Amino acid sequence: GNPPYLGRALQSADQKNDMATVFAGVSDKFKNLDYVASWTIKGAQFAKSVGAHCAFVTTNSICQGEQVALLWPLVFRLGIEIGFACQSFKWRNNAAANAGVTCVVVGIRPLSNAKKMIFADDLVRVVKHVSPYLIEFDDTVVEKRAKPLSNIPPIDFGSMPNDNGCLLLGREEREKLLASNPASRDLIRKLTGSQEFIKGVERWCLWIDDEKLPLASSIPEIAKRIDDCREHRMNSGREATNALAQTPYRFGEVRHEDTEAIVAPLHFSEDRPYLTLGLVDGSQCVISNSASAVFNPPGYLFAIMSSRLHLVWTASVGGQLETRLRYSNTLVYNTFPIPELSSNQKATLESHSVDILSAREAHPGKTIAWLYD
Repeated sequence: GNPPYLGRALQSADQKNDMATVFAGVSDKFKNLDYVASWTIKGAQFAKSVGAHCAFVTTNSICQGEQVALLWPLVFRLGIEIGFACQSFKWRNNAAANAGVTCVVVGIRPLSNAKKMIFADDLVRVVKHVSPYLIEFDDTVVEKRAKPLSNIPPIDFGSMPNDNGCLLLGREEREKLLASNPASRDLIRKLTGSQEFIKGVERWCLWIDDEKLPLASSIPEIAKRIDDCREHRMNSGREATNALAQTPYRFGEVRHEDTEAIVAPLHFSEDRPYLTLGLVDGSQCVISNSASAVFNPPGYLFAIMSSRLHLVWTASVGGQLETRLRYSNTLVYNTFPIPELSSNQKATLESHSVDILSAREAHPGKTIAWLYD
């Protein structure tokens, strides 16, 4: 079957009621599941009751990220297993407004000794067990964690402007502002997020604290931007944004330290062999909320996060945007198991961190996207 997919944000009120009906008595933690998960539950219940096999074409989202832990333990609890699976593939139909979607096919059945298979591209493998992540593994699922499992610093989203662009500057806007008001240099910092870091997009921001507010207010171009930001926040329909109008010269959510920081984009190309992370100086650069940040990291952590193994972990337990990898603070970074490291191991990893950065610096002017192509 090919049921409707529909993530939480796209479900109508009737469809949300459908979900509540299906999951009544099954679980109260279903609201973040895609609509198609209802068919998976009903199919599993039917398979258990009459010994049936069934399979659905679904979005790949129910076999990755947080949805795995929300859905599949409920299925396995019924004595149901995955008999075969087709891993992620792009599916397009002939509809006029066809946007295409990344799908999987999952076949479920009562527990059986019959062979199990995983299909990928033009190949099929007979395996001992099909994991809910659609790889050969057991039924272990990874659940989100609020804090790191391992002894590493916390990670969080970067700072969110919530400014309607009033506090952000392109390269030409920055140059024009500096030309007319050289004193504004102390109020401007480089801004980096996913696109800025990977593709080399040049963007800047106004970074103003209470101490520098008088200087900012004395520069007409900056004062106007502050006024525009205040108006934007006051006109918002959200009370929390209205409250931010009291400090229109600052980002809406400030998560920043003037230290060295690892910048981790939220999405990565699945075609690159490593996660393309960066190391920036927080006293010169602000990390935006389109990326995550680890401030004041130990020297060895950059090498671990840049490792092939960390990408494999991300691809296995994290979510995806189409087929691109989605880096999650709670689901990838916080759950990544790192053993206790000796001083020698940390020193070795730190030297690898230096080697990675040195290899990049050997190609000045080239973007991360170019370097890792």
